[in-house]
Amino acid sequence: MRGDCVQKLKQDKEYGIGQNLRRLRLSKGLTQVDVVARLGVYGIEVGRVTYNKMEHNYYSIKIKELLGLKQIYECEFEEFFRDLSI
Repeated sequence: MRGDCVQKLKQDKEYGIGQNLRRLRLSKGLTQVDVVARLGVYGIEVGRVTYNKMEHNYYSIKIKELLGLKQIYECEFEEFFRDLSI
């Protein structure tokens, strides 16, 4: 993928993965600041306010960010989408 091409997982207030991000974070005993710091280790620069927006479905998550979160939470991608249906 080219550096200027950014793919995102589009969320909206009513339909997103924020609740699952929060569940996964809390299950690991992490704060939002902890998650942001760990993303930084992977070269993913996200602020705490931005991460908060992810958990509240106000932010379209970049695929790279989702990959970093998968590593941090040590989970399968299905966990991000648990209990979501149309």
